[in-house]
Amino acid sequence: MICRALIASLLLGLTTAAATSPTELTGILTQIDGSVQLAGPGVSGIPLARPWQVIRSGVTVHLPETSTVGIVCSNRRFIRLQGPKSWPLTEASCVAGRELTSGEYSLVAPQAGRFKVVSGLLALEREIRNGDQDDPLAPLLFSPRNTVLRSPRPAVSWLQLPAATEYRVEWSGRRAGYDTRLRTGDVVCAADRDRANVCSLPWPLDRPDLPPAETFFLRIAARGGITEPWHWTEPVEVRTQKLSAVETLESHLRNIESLGLAGSALDTARAGLLAQGEFYADSAEAYRRALAAGPAPELRITLGDVYLAMGLLQLAEPLYREAASAGGPSVQAAAAFGLGRIEYARTHYREAAIDFRQAQELYAGQKVEEEEVAARRALERAVTRSPH
Repeated sequence: MICRALIASLLLGLTTAAATSPTELTGILTQIDGSVQLAGPGVSGIPLARPWQVIRSGVTVHLPETSTVGIVCSNRRFIRLQGPKSWPLTEASCVAGRELTSGEYSLVAPQAGRFKVVSGLLALEREIRNGDQDDPLAPLLFSPRNTVLRSPRPAVSWLQLPAATEYRVEWSGRRAGYDTRLRTGDVVCAADRDRANVCSLPWPLDRPDLPPAETFFLRIAARGGITEPWHWTEPVEVRTQKLSAVETLESHLRNIESLGLAGSALDTARAGLLAQGEFYADSAEAYRRALAAGPAPELRITLGDVYLAMGLLQLAEPLYREAASAGGPSVQAAAAFGLGRIEYARTHYREAAIDFRQAQELYAGQKVEEEEVAARRALERAVTRSPH
C-alpha cells in the first residue's frame, strides 16, 4: 500500500514551492535553529530565515555560532549546516550534500506550495468521508477514523460534550468487537492545542489486540441522562495492518530518521510517509507537532488534506482558510481546492464550483498543469451537479 501510494504521489510531479524555471537551482529551508540570516538575489536587507522558505541560487545563508539549518536543494541534495558559517547556494555547494531518492525528496520538500502526500488528488466522493452527517448531539470522533492503524491497541478520542453524563464506544468487525459504557466521571478529558477539551479512552487492558489485516467499524455515542436516547456518530472505518507490512513501515520510518532531519522537518517527513500509507491518525498527530513547532501555510494545507481524508471537515476548513490568508498564490490555490472539496462533500455544489474555479485560475497562473487539470475536472463535476 505504501509503495502504491508513493508512486501515485510521485506521478503528481516534483515542482518546487516557487514558480521557477525547471532548470533553476533553488533551496528549501527545512529546519532552522537560531537566528539564521539570508543575503543575495531576491533578498531585501538581511531578514531572518523562516522554515520552508524557498531561496534562489546565489543566496548566502549566514549562521551564527550554535545555530543550525537544513537545506533541501532542488537537485535532490540535503545539506545540514552548523554555525558559525556562511554558505552560498550553488550547484557545487549542494553536490556536497546527501543525495535523496525521489521518494525522500517528495517527503521533505513542499511541491507546488504544499506537501503532496495524500493520494487521490482527482477524487471527490471516493476520497472524502463527510463528517457533517453525524447526529448534531453526538460527540465528534477525532481518532481513529478512516485510517490504517499502526497499533492493534488504539486509543479512542473525541470532543467532550459538557451536557453528557455517559458515553458508549462500540467496535464491530468480522473477528472482534466490543461495546463499552462509560460514566463521564470515568473518562479523562483535557485541553488539546486547538480542539478545546478532548476525551480519550485507552485500549482496555483486558481486551486482546485487534487481529491483523481486518476492517473494523467504530462509532461512539453520548446521552445526557439515563432516560434519554443515545446520540450516535456514523460508523467510521478502521483497518489493521498485515503482519508482513509492519516491519516494512518501521523500516521506512528508520530510513527517514537516517537522513539527518530534526525537529519539525523530521516530524513532517514522518507524517508524509504515514499519510502515503493511509495511516492518517498517526500522520495528523505528527503534522500537528510540526505545525506547533514551526507554523507554515504548507503544513496547514497538508494537515487539512489529511483531515479531509479522515472526514474531519470541521478541522480541515479553518486550516485551509488560515493557509490562504498567509500563503502565496500556490498555497492559495491548494487552499481553494481544499475548500471546494469540503463544499462538494457537503453537497454545496454551487459554492464548490466557485472554489474550484478560483483554484483553477491560480494554478494556471503558477503554470502547475497537473493541479490545474484536477481543479478543472472538479469544477466540471460541481457545475454538473449544481442546481440551475
